[in-house]
Amino acid sequence: VLFVIDASVSMAVTDPPDPITGEAGRQRAVRETYETLLDQGPEGVRVGVLRFSAQARSRTAVDLDNDSLPDTYFTADRDLLAAATDALGVTDRTTNYANALGEAYFQLRTEFLAAEQESLPLSKYVVVFLSDGVPDVDAGGGRGNSFDQIEESVTALQELAETFRVGDFAFHTAYIATGRESSDS
Repeated sequence: VLFVIDASVSMAVTDPPDPITGEAGRQRAVRETYETLLDQGPEGVRVGVLRFSAQARSRTAVDLDNDSLPDTYFTADRDLLAAATDALGVTDRTTNYANALGEAYFQLRTEFLAAEQESLPLSKYVVVFLSDGVPDVDAGGGRGNSFDQIEESVTALQELAETFRVGDFAFHTAYIATGRESSDS
């Protein structure tokens, strides 16, 4: 499971921390999901957490061979997952879907390349993309966040899974909102 979680500044308003627990809903959802998955104990279950705002970065990178480069972006290490989940509570900057989806592609490709090719048709990969709204558009003409570009990025993820003959691949989106009516109605 790869969680791609929006941590842009708007999330501080849309999904503020609970005043009692200090945990935002996005943090609770990720934590409860990975705890449930890992508590069930199936072999091979690993989770990745990719936090994005203007930039996208894995919070679960693992260097298996001590060469200072991540070998995987997925883990079952609960301490690493807890730290990654805590990082989701920090909000900053803008919302860049293109960077988030590009990083998700890179992480999945890294995972597929390192996998035993015989195991991929038996594997299931799930991407959960959570945000609170529309991405910011790059006015500079660089890699933008238009609907077409976002759709192409999601299609590229699906095609990547097909190329590597992954048994089951799913891309889910979740929209988070305040639940309060706008005063402009």
